[in-house]
Amino acid sequence: MGRIALLSTSGKVCYCLGHVVIKRIELVNFMSHEHSVLELAEGLNVLVGPNNCGKSAVVTALQILCYNDTSTYVLRHGASQCSIELETSDGHVVRWSRKKSGSPRYEIDGQPYDRLGKGNVPEALHEILQMPRVRCDKDEFDVHFGLQRQPVFLLNDPPRAAADFFASSSDASRLVEMQSLHKHNVRDANVEKKRAQRELAETTATLKSLEPLDQVLDELKLRESEWNRIQQADAEMESLRIQLNALGQTTRQLAGLSDRQEKLRQLDPPPAFCDTGPLADTLKQITQQQKLLDSATQSTRLLETLQEPPHVRDVEPLQQHLATRRQLQRLLESRRESNAVLQRLTEPPGPADTSPLANMIEKLRSQTKLQTKLAAKLDSLAAEGQVVQQAARRWAADNPHCPVCGSLVEPDGLLEGGHNHGAA
Repeated sequence: MGRIALLSTSGKVCYCLGHVVIKRIELVNFMSHEHSVLELAEGLNVLVGPNNCGKSAVVTALQILCYNDTSTYVLRHGASQCSIELETSDGHVVRWSRKKSGSPRYEIDGQPYDRLGKGNVPEALHEILQMPRVRCDKDEFDVHFGLQRQPVFLLNDPPRAAADFFASSSDASRLVEMQSLHKHNVRDANVEKKRAQRELAETTATLKSLEPLDQVLDELKLRESEWNRIQQADAEMESLRIQLNALGQTTRQLAGLSDRQEKLRQLDPPPAFCDTGPLADTLKQITQQQKLLDSATQSTRLLETLQEPPHVRDVEPLQQHLATRRQLQRLLESRRESNAVLQRLTEPPGPADTSPLANMIEKLRSQTKLQTKLAAKLDSLAAEGQVVQQAARRWAADNPHCPVCGSLVEPDGLLEGGHNHGAA
């Protein structure tokens, strides 16, 4: 059974009950709905909104669709035609429409039904929706719709109508079940009410037993205040104790200073000062003499650690060797310049007498051989120079001071130009 419940903000509720599940409702130009589509789920569906927003219009549309009641007032203002379309979960589509001037028209699963007249509906409609009114003699009962401000059917009817309904309705057994279910619900509600009353009584008793807690809380706050004052007094006492200790120590120091002052008063006055100028000059002279003595002592100690100077060696061969090396270096540079000039020479323009050239070539070959020999000799001299430089550097490292004049020996100066004795 599909159910729709429509709620307003004032709490008014209207129900629509049926034996099929309504899947979809579409309203076009129907009362306040210009075009509204309601996709419904299985079970209970709730439409919530403020008053006059169109909730009751949905129930009115379902009533008109089921019973084809008076519908001259449902056309939206300014529209020429309105329609109601309903789709069930088993695939049926029922459509009701009405033009501004004309009679209602049904269309069920694509089959049109015209000229039915007021209150008449197609026979296939109730076979699909299963929501007809229940007829009992001359009375009709609507068991599928309950509008707001109206109770469920039979509750506002006379007892005779209810008796006739129960006597003739095929749904009497279901209504009895509903009545029985209502009784069970009332009984369960009474049981829940009694349980709630017992719980209320127990809670009231518990609250009454806890009433002294307010007094205890006030007493506790008072005790906490007293405790805070005690803590503050203890802190003040500790501060006073520290101050008393400091006062005692100060008193003792004052007594000691008083005793010292009394003893100093008993001393004789000091003698008169004499002129200390001659004494200061004597002390200054003693200090200067002490500094000179310390410097001489330190120099003596340093001289005691010195060794005998080495014997003087003849440096003439080394100077000659360095002079020869410089000449060979200059000769090598000259040969390299000549070689560079010769390399820039081009081939002769044509055949000519080659005897001068041959002579020149022969001389060039001789010069080349000579250059090769000189280069080899220069390399040999360079190697020997390296050995001499290393030996000179070792000698300079072993003899940092000249054994002749005692001045500092520079290894680079010794290699380039010898050593100038006596120069600072």
